[in-house]
Amino acid sequence: GYGIYNYSGGVLALAGWFPLLAVYDEEGWNLDPVSNIGDSVYSDMAFFDVDIRLDSDLVLSATGVEASRQEDDGNVLVHYTSGPVRDFFMIMSPDFEVFSETAGETTVNAYYLPGDEAGGREALEVAVGSVEAYNELFGLYPYSELDIIEAPLIYAAGVEFPGIVLILDDLYQNPAGSFFGVVIAHEVAHQWWYNLVGNDVIDDPWMDEGLTSYASALYYEATAGKRAYESMIQNYQSDYEFIVDQGRDDLVTESLEHFEQPGSGDYGAVVYSKGALFFDAVRDEIGDEPFFRSLQAYFRENKYKIATPEILQDTFERESGRELDNLYQEWLYSTHP
Repeated sequence: GYGIYNYSGGVLALAGWFPLLAVYDEEGWNLDPVSNIGDSVYSDMAFFDVDIRLDSDLVLSATGVEASRQEDDGNVLVHYTSGPVRDFFMIMSPDFEVFSETAGETTVNAYYLPGDEAGGREALEVAVGSVEAYNELFGLYPYSELDIIEAPLIYAAGVEFPGIVLILDDLYQNPAGSFFGVVIAHEVAHQWWYNLVGNDVIDDPWMDEGLTSYASALYYEATAGKRAYESMIQNYQSDYEFIVDQGRDDLVTESLEHFEQPGSGDYGAVVYSKGALFFDAVRDEIGDEPFFRSLQAYFRENKYKIATPEILQDTFERESGRELDNLYQEWLYSTHP
């Protein structure tokens, strides 16, 4: 799904093109089937060393950095290497154009299709602002590159991979719209919450999706002020209240398998919006300084590892000196009738 293993509109996207070693954890080997919803690749860290042969007219983006390039009779042999990441993705097109800018020690590249120059510039601005904000709030992005790619996705506004985020091409038609920036800020946040700090995205999708949704609000707070943050939180509140009014509330902590079942709650509104509201509630409960200190400790202590819900709660409680069982029960383990 999502058009991430696909050729469309002159763009070739190659996700899941090689076998990944399953994660072995306290449950044993995780051999869950691919879900129809969510980003259902649960993987551990690995170093990648990849040779790619392609036509010389193709513009390529791939996980990691280009280590070498050799011309060979109309073809190109490109060698990519990566630091520790959870997957290797590549995408290419003869039509890609690129804007680039640095954010800290990272080169941010915005790939866009012909006619979408304004969207490419806006994507670059939001991505650079997101990296700068998250470096300050969470911890430093350790890789030398981050690519933002316009792509012909299906049923998704954005999809994340290590070092790369895909943004729906239709959104580039209205780059001044607020949703464009929200999606980019969300997907960039996945570089911290999914790639660097992993979690079981099958059993606990709220851990990265709720936190990256909340991170979008933090991006707007950092770049546009408190009122912009409050507007984002109100949008999440409205999404959540809508499903509560319809009797479709559900537990934030349910698995992808649960949300695939008929009669379950609305996955997006529960996991993304209610999940984001949970993090806002934690911040209100313990205060700004302990909240951000907790996120920084959570990032620092679990970088390149796989975190659990228990680790996240323990970090909040340790850094704040507060017991949060009641708040967790209210937001994560309860529904509103």
